[in-house]
Amino acid sequence: MNQDEIRDELVSSAQRWARTAIDAYLEEAADQDFAVHHMAVAVEHLAKACLASVTLTLLATPKPSVQDLLVLGGQEDKVETGRAGLRTIGGAEAVTRLAQVGKGEVPAQLAALRDARNGITHMGWGRPSDECRDLLAAGVAYIDSLLPNLAKEPDWFWESHYEVCKGLVEKTMSELKLRYAAKIRRAQATFAKKTERLSGSEKTAVVASLSAAP
Repeated sequence: MNQDEIRDELVSSAQRWARTAIDAYLEEAADQDFAVHHMAVAVEHLAKACLASVTLTLLATPKPSVQDLLVLGGQEDKVETGRAGLRTIGGAEAVTRLAQVGKGEVPAQLAALRDARNGITHMGWGRPSDECRDLLAAGVAYIDSLLPNLAKEPDWFWESHYEVCKGLVEKTMSELKLRYAAKIRRAQATFAKKTERLSGSEKTAVVASLSAAP
């Protein structure tokens, strides 16, 4: 597997984890631990994608094994376990290395997001639930700062969650309004998908029948 493929797989993985984090945040009741945990994983994977876009060797641990070096050097076929056995740096080191090569703007709460993820992963507890929004906002802001290095735009990365993520970072909406707006957009998307094969008149009839319901 070459440099571009590893970078793209990491970007795709970061997208999945990030969107799942926002889904968990928007649940009723919100699953705060899953939201924080998944956002921290997304940050780590996107940070590693940026490092991989520079050179795969930036993913190596301080004392890499010969097998690790072979995989990162494009010789995966010479390693019995292949990429599955690859050991790379952690999220904190990935952020540090990116800063050293001048990539990414590190929010103040990013370290707290990572600490909360570690607490949830290893001991089953994280930060108080009222800190969840700030932690997620730090993750979103950092991800958005990395995307230009990968020639990607935030609206592409977040897709249907783009407006929610803007609200998290800009803090222009209360949490209640943020969730309400997200529910409206989700309902609109669901309606559009379920009625995409209907004619205009058929859609009008569906809306009329739903409006008449108690």
